[in-house]
This record gives sequence, structure tokens and C-alpha cells, in this order.
Amino acid sequence: MTHLDVPDFIDDLRKTLVRCDSLLSCLFFRHRSYLEKVGEVEETNFLYQKCRELSVVLDWVSLPKNDRDQVLMFINFLGSRKNDPTP
Repeated sequence: MTHLDVPDFIDDLRKTLVRCDSLLSCLFFRHRSYLEKVGEVEETNFLYQKCRELSVVLDWVSLPKNDRDQVLMFINFLGSRKNDPTP
């Protein structure tokens, strides 16, 4: 793999993680009773949360610095408004 392949690899990895997240979400929320029978609820939940976390991290690092700064400013804005009464 060359440095030119890395963005494609990261994009493929992100897409795969999102698909795994969707599949694990379906398993966890729709087929939980079966997962409980076979003792895999905790493992499925762990993998579901980890795929979600990693896909968010990959989304974050793929953003240009300016876009990341804008997201942080928006998050700070939302955080500063949580104690403000709604007009």
C-alpha cells in the first residue's frame, strides 16, 4: 500500500464500520432475546459501540482542520445554551 492508497483504505474502512454498526444494531435491538439465549448480548453490544466509535473517529480525522474547528465551535455553542431558558 502506498501513501496514495491510504485515503481510499480509510474510506473503505469507515464504510465497513458503518455497515457493521448497522448490522450489529439490528442484531442487538431486534434479536436481543436470541442473543441472550446464546450468551452474546454483551459481546454484540461491545462490538456495536466500538464500530460506532471508530467510524466517528474516522469521520472526524478525515475532516479538514477548518471543518473540525467549526464543529468544535458548534458543540461549544450548544453546550453554552443548555442552561439558557427557551424563548
